[in-house]
Amino acid sequence: MRSNGALRLSSPDVPARELEDELEVAVLTTIAYFDVHACAPAAREVHRFLVGRAASLEAVEGALERLRARGAVETSAGLWSFGGKLHLVPRRIRFLEHSRRLWPEAKKIANIIERTGLATAGFITGSLAADNADEHADIDFLFTYPPERTWTSFALVRLTAKLPGLTRCCANYAMPENNLAILPQNLFTAWELAKAVPMFGFDVHERLLLANSWVTSYLPNAFPSRPVNLPARTDPDWVRTLTHSKLFQSVERVEKSRKFDRERRDVGVDMSTREREGRSDRHSPVRSSFVLSELHFRMSTLGLSRHPIFPELREACTQLTLELTEWAGDPIPAP
Repeated sequence: MRSNGALRLSSPDVPARELEDELEVAVLTTIAYFDVHACAPAAREVHRFLVGRAASLEAVEGALERLRARGAVETSAGLWSFGGKLHLVPRRIRFLEHSRRLWPEAKKIANIIERTGLATAGFITGSLAADNADEHADIDFLFTYPPERTWTSFALVRLTAKLPGLTRCCANYAMPENNLAILPQNLFTAWELAKAVPMFGFDVHERLLLANSWVTSYLPNAFPSRPVNLPARTDPDWVRTLTHSKLFQSVERVEKSRKFDRERRDVGVDMSTREREGRSDRHSPVRSSFVLSELHFRMSTLGLSRHPIFPELREACTQLTLELTEWAGDPIPAP
């Protein structure tokens, strides 16, 4: 809470004048984002996902130590939290261990999907990509597909995921590889993109980073150095002939329409509108709006409104209010 111009993260208070260092504000904002997910990050994670500012790992570690000396943050077992929230550390240690055990299964699933030839690239997303998976977590994947067979391939991947040993596979996106720009351009999307771990299709990963270079305005340290001119994978000639045929394209349109209808009915998302906007994600906007609204609340409470990201977060609060009163564009009846 703010009191007499001071920042109260824990006892003792941290004078607001001591937060003049923009790096410290960025570090606290980044820890606040992790805190939304009840996650205690390591210093290297705070550095990689530092919000809105480029800095070296050594500089971030120095800022963390200064904040620790003032009681703003605490550390244990190499993990960091706000003052008074060290209970998050054993939780994160447990999730780190469970994530470590999940990675071999994720690699096995990725190898199988790659061998089917259905997808041109596969990325681990979600909690496992953040090494923050609990004991009930699925393994979230983002797969990309050739544009002429995106929806049939997506359907076949989801069918493949029902086979024994693959049931943790959760394919959340049907992304054509000729449209790799991901919207909306906000901190939530940037974070999800930055933490995605490529498992195969590294040429597509290279193009994904290029198509979403805007991410670096939110997370300047997050993207890895990009390889140059990796060879692209292409379908065999007979597959291209088949998938470009009129019959196959009719099947593709039917499957796409079926999926769009189902998403509107089950998830409340109008995929036709999203496609016109250049988007391919199927998650409700509530997901990103909720996370960003929670971050806005923490930054307001902790006196971090001087960070450049803060005004943008107010829009997420407005969007969340809208989403809580409408479902797929239709008003929700009052009780």
